[in-house]
Amino acid sequence: MLAGMQAVPAWSAPAQMPFLTRTTNPAHPNLVYTLDDSGSMQWQSMPDSTLPSSTENRYRMTFHHQDRRARVLSGNTRYEPQVIPTRTNDLISARMRSPAYNTLYYNPEIRYQPWYRSDGTQFENSNPAAAWIYPTDRPPVGTDTERENAINNGLAVNLIGEIEAPSNVVWCRSNTSRTANPTSVNDSANRTSWTCNTMDSGREKYAPATYYVLNGAPNNHANFTRVRIMDSTTFTRGPGRTDCTVVGNVATCTQEQEYQNFANWFTYYRTRQYLAIGASTQAFATLDPDSGLRVGYGRINKDQTNIDGRSTGTIERGVRRFIGNDREQFFNWLHGQGWSDSGTPLKRAMDDVGQYYSWTDARGPWGNTPGTNDTSAQLECRKAYHILMTDGYANETGGARDTARQGDFDNSNGPVITGPGGASYQYTPSRPYQASGGGTLADLAMYYWNRDLNPNLANRVRPDASNPAFWQHMVNFTVGLGVGGTLAYPDDLARIQAGTLNWPTVQNNHATTVDDLWHAAVNSRGRYLSARDPAEFASALTSILEEIAEREASEGGVAAAAATLQAGNRKYVPTYRTGSWTGNLTAYELDANGQQLEKLWDAESSLPAAASRNIFIGTRATTGAKAVAFTWDAMSTEMKAEMGANAVAAWVNHLRGDTSLEGTTQGGITLRRRMARLGDIVNSQPTYVGGLVDMQYQYLPEGTAGRESYRAFVNAKRSRTGVIFVGANDGMLHGFRDTDGREVFAFIPRALLSSLPSLASSSYTHRYFVDGQQTESDAYLNGSWRNVLVGSTGAGARAVYALDVTNPTSMNAGSVLWEFDSTIDPELGHVMAPIEVGRMKNGEWAAVFGNGPDSASGLARLFIVNLRTGELIRSIQAGNATNNGLGGVRLIRDANQVVIGAYAGDLQGNVWKFDLTSTTSAQWRVAFSGAPLFTATDSGGAPQPIMATPQVISHPRGGYMVLVGTGKLYEEGDQTNAQQQSLYGLWDQQILVQSGENWVWSSAERITTRSSIVDHSIDADTISGSGDSTYYTVTTTPLDWTTHRGWSLPLTIVAGQRNLLSPQFLFGYALFETMAPSAEGTVNPCEDANSGVGYNLVLNPLTGAMPTIPIFDTNGDGVIDSRDTVAAGAQTTWDGRDVVLRERPNPCPSGDCGDNPSPCPPGTKQAVLAGASAGNISTCIPIPPPQRWWWRQLFE
Repeated sequence: MLAGMQAVPAWSAPAQMPFLTRTTNPAHPNLVYTLDDSGSMQWQSMPDSTLPSSTENRYRMTFHHQDRRARVLSGNTRYEPQVIPTRTNDLISARMRSPAYNTLYYNPEIRYQPWYRSDGTQFENSNPAAAWIYPTDRPPVGTDTERENAINNGLAVNLIGEIEAPSNVVWCRSNTSRTANPTSVNDSANRTSWTCNTMDSGREKYAPATYYVLNGAPNNHANFTRVRIMDSTTFTRGPGRTDCTVVGNVATCTQEQEYQNFANWFTYYRTRQYLAIGASTQAFATLDPDSGLRVGYGRINKDQTNIDGRSTGTIERGVRRFIGNDREQFFNWLHGQGWSDSGTPLKRAMDDVGQYYSWTDARGPWGNTPGTNDTSAQLECRKAYHILMTDGYANETGGARDTARQGDFDNSNGPVITGPGGASYQYTPSRPYQASGGGTLADLAMYYWNRDLNPNLANRVRPDASNPAFWQHMVNFTVGLGVGGTLAYPDDLARIQAGTLNWPTVQNNHATTVDDLWHAAVNSRGRYLSARDPAEFASALTSILEEIAEREASEGGVAAAAATLQAGNRKYVPTYRTGSWTGNLTAYELDANGQQLEKLWDAESSLPAAASRNIFIGTRATTGAKAVAFTWDAMSTEMKAEMGANAVAAWVNHLRGDTSLEGTTQGGITLRRRMARLGDIVNSQPTYVGGLVDMQYQYLPEGTAGRESYRAFVNAKRSRTGVIFVGANDGMLHGFRDTDGREVFAFIPRALLSSLPSLASSSYTHRYFVDGQQTESDAYLNGSWRNVLVGSTGAGARAVYALDVTNPTSMNAGSVLWEFDSTIDPELGHVMAPIEVGRMKNGEWAAVFGNGPDSASGLARLFIVNLRTGELIRSIQAGNATNNGLGGVRLIRDANQVVIGAYAGDLQGNVWKFDLTSTTSAQWRVAFSGAPLFTATDSGGAPQPIMATPQVISHPRGGYMVLVGTGKLYEEGDQTNAQQQSLYGLWDQQILVQSGENWVWSSAERITTRSSIVDHSIDADTISGSGDSTYYTVTTTPLDWTTHRGWSLPLTIVAGQRNLLSPQFLFGYALFETMAPSAEGTVNPCEDANSGVGYNLVLNPLTGAMPTIPIFDTNGDGVIDSRDTVAAGAQTTWDGRDVVLRERPNPCPSGDCGDNPSPCPPGTKQAVLAGASAGNISTCIPIPPPQRWWWRQLFE
C-alpha cells in the first residue's frame, strides 16, 4: 500500500439482532408483588357466590372430615370442619365438588404439581393414602406406621377408596326443611340453600377422591354425573395431563395417576391461598436469574414496620436482585404464608407500594443496591411495576393513608412533567381512563402514574406502545382470582373508550370493586388478568413477568395521519419486544398542539382470526398472477418445495396466526409458542396511506397523459379510509385500517419463502424479514392514475416490491405489481433507505434506489426499475470501489416535476450525482465524468460512510445545496464504532452555458479540496434546561460563496454520534436527527446505551449556522420567547425518525383549521417533533426569506 493511502473498509452483511436493546449494564426493572392475605384466602371454593352466606360456614367448609385446617377460632370456641358429602342426589354435593361450579375444586383436566422452590426443584408428590394437610408440614409417610402416625396427629388424610366418618362429623347438603313440605324428593335435593348438621342416625360413608361432571345448567343434581376415582382403572383426559400417556390431544391416565393428581390438588391447591402460593412459585421459578429483575414483596394486611430504614405497611421486603439468597427468601416467604381473618384493603396496599416507589434515598427502590447506603448515581430509566392480586371484593373505609391521595385523579388534570429535549406531558381527563367519583383504586393508580415519583432523577424512562410515560412512575398489573365485576371483561373496555359505556360507581364490598381493579390497571398502563384455577393464575403471572423482563423498544420512527397541527390528528407508533420477538402498532389521538391523548387502537388486539386474514405471497412471476393467497392449497408445488422437503400445511397455518398447534411437532419441527401473533417491528417506519401525498403532477409537461386529471385524483384520495403500512419480522408487510386498526392486507415477498420455516420453529432465533422502508407515491399507469407503495425488506432478504394501494382497504392478489430481488439481479444488496418514484425523461414511471450493502460484487449501483412492470430499465455503476453499496437516493425534478437527476451517498463516503436528463435511458450516467461530487472523510482521512438519503434545496446562486450526514448502524461492530462522523452542506454549483441556441444550467467543478468546505463546531459547553434537558450550541465559520463550496459540522457531542436519517425541513431550517448507539461497558445505560440517545440539531441548510433567536423552550415555562436561550439542538431519547407537525397556514385553505392561535412569536412558526413517547418537542422556527420558500415543495 502506498504511503498516505487509506485502507478501504470491508462492509459485511447486516446483523440480525437489534443493536439498541443490547446492553451489558441494563437498568433492571423493579417489581413489588403484593399478595392478598385476607381471611377469604382460606376458603375452599370460588367464586364467593358458590358459598353459603354465613362467614363461619365459609371458613369451616371442607372436603374431608379430618381436614383440621378448616377449623376456626371465634373467641374461645373451636369450630370443627363442615364436610361436603359425595351423594348422588344432592345438589350441594354436586356443585361444590364440580370444577364447573366451584372453580377451585379438583379439575381432572389440570395437572397439579407440587410447589416450587427457589432453585426450580419441587416439593414431593403427596401420598394419596396419607395426603398432607399442610404443604410445609410434611412428616414422612413412606411406611404404614408413618402414614398412621401422620393421620392420627392431624397432619394427613387418607383419600383412597370409601371411608366411614364418625357420627359427630358435620355435613353440609341441600336444605330439606322449609315451611311447606317439598313437592318431591328432587325438589328437596335441588334446594340451593344449605343445611349443616350431624347425621340423624348412623355414620356417613363417602369417597373423598370424588368429583362431578356438569352437563347442563347447575340447578339440578340430575345434570351432574358423579365420578369416583375408586370406580375406574383408566381415565380419558385432555392434553393438559402431561403426567399421563398422551397421544395426540388425548391423555390416558391410570387410577394411580389420577389418585396422585387428586392428592397433589388436596395438599397444594385446595384453598385459595394454597392455589395463589403454588401458582406464584411456578411462575417465579421460571424467571431467569439473568433477567435482572429486582423483586420486592408484601401482603395487603401487613402492619407498618421498618423496611429499609423507613416505616411502611404492606411491604415486607424492598426490591432486591432476584438471585441467590434474596431469591430464596422470596420463596420461603411464599411458602410460609399463615392464616388470617382480615379484610381486603386494596387501596391502602396500593398506596403503600406507591409511597415506597416515592422514596428517593439510596436504600429505596431507585438506589443501585436497595437496602444499602450505595450512593452511586441512580439510573433515571429504571421502570417500576406492581403486581396486586386479590380473591375478593375490596372492603375498606378510606383508602390511601393520606387524604391528599384520595382525590378524583383520573377526572382532573395531572401535573406538567418535562423531559429531555424539552419534551413535556400533562395528563388531561380522557377515555378510557377518566371516571366520575374520587377515592377509588383507579384514582390511586392514576396518582402514581401521572406524577414524577422521583423528582431528583432526570426523566429518561423508556416509553412503549402501551405506556407513553417517560418519567418515574408505577405500573400496576392486577390479578383477580375467581372474581368477576359488573363489566364484561375484556370487551367493555372498547365501549368505555368509545364513550358508549362508563366505568361504574364503585361500591365497597361489591362486584364494582373488581371493575375498579381492572380500571386501576388501565389507568397505570398495566394489565388486568382474571384467573379461575392454578393453570390460569400461573399463566397470568408468567405472562406478566415475561412482559416486565422483556425489553420493549421503538426504533423505526412514527407516522401521522396529517402533516399539520390540528385536533383529531393521529400518531402511529411501532414497537417490538425482545425475547418473544413480538410487535405492535399503536394509534394515538393528538390534540391541536400535537400532544398525545388516549390510545385509539393497537394492531395486535385487532388482528383477525388466522383463517380470515387477507395474506398474499409473491410469485416472482413476470406475467400472470404476481401473488397468490398465502394458504397451503393456493401455493404451487414449487413454492411448497421451496419451504423445504418436510413442509406441511400446519407451517403455513401457524405463520398465518393459527395457535392451535403451537408446541406440537409438525413436519419435523416443533411449532413455536408465541405471546402474540404480530412480529417485531424494528426498523420499518409506518407509512400512512390516505390523502397526504400530492406530487404536483398537474405541472407535468403539456400533452403528458394524466396531467389534466391529476388534481381530481388527489382530491378523490382525500376521501379514502386511511391504511397504515408497516413491515414486521413475521415475514409480512401489514396494512392496518385507520378506523380500528384491523389488518386488511398483508404481503410476503417471495424472497423470504425459504426462510419462513425458521420463523415457525421453536428453535427460532431472531432475524429480519420485512424490515425496510415504504414510500407512497402517485403514477400514471396503464391509462389511469394509481397510488403506489414501493418498499424493501431492508436487513431481511435482498428484495424490493411495489403494490397498488389506490383502494387500500380492499386489496387483493392483484394489488401486487411486482417484486425485484437478488435472484433477478445479484447486484441488489440490502436496500435500507426509502425508495424514490418519479416520471423519467423517457416517459416511463420508475422506482429508483441504491443497491445497498452486501451485493454480489460489492460495487455501488443505482437501480432504475419500471414501475409498471418491475423490469430493470437501467443499472448505473458508481465508481469501482468494492466493499461498497449505494445508500438512499434523492431525485431531482425540474419545474414540470420530471426527474432530471439524483444524488446518493455510498459506504466509501462518496456523494454521487447522477445525470438523468436524457430522453434515452442508455445515456443516463454518473455526472462529473464518473467521479463523485465529494468524498467525506474524517480528520484522519478515513472514509465516512453515507447510508442516509441526502436532502436537496436550491442554492440562491444557482445549483443545489446537498445536505448529507455520515454514519451507519447495520452490521456487527457498528454499535461500538467511535469513528467521528459529520454533517455536510455541499454546494453543487451550476453555471449557465450555451448549448446551441439555448443557455442551460451545467454543473461546475466537483468539490475536490477540503479547504473549500468551512468547518463549524458543536460547543463543548452545554445549556442545562428545565426537566434535566440539555441543549447545544454551534460555532460557525463565515462562508464566502466566491471561494467556498459548503460547510461541515463534525458530530462531537459523544463518541459514536452519527447520522442515520435524511434531514427533514422545519420551514426554512433543516432538522438533523443524529444519535449515539449503545456501547460495551457503558457506565450509565440511561445516557448512551440500551435505547440510544438522540441529538436533534436545527441548522440553516445553506450556511450550517444555528438560528439567531430562541427556538426551544429552554426554561420550561411553556412559552418560547426572548427569556429562552438560543440553541441549535437538544438531547432526546432515540426512537427513530420523528414526524414533523407544522403550524397550519393562515388563512387556512381548507376552512377547517379551527381556532388554534400560534403559540410562537411574530416572525416564527410552530413545528412540533412527535416521537414514540407521549411527550413531544415544540419549536418556533424563524420564517425564511421569500426567495427560499419555493424549493420545499419541489424537493421535500
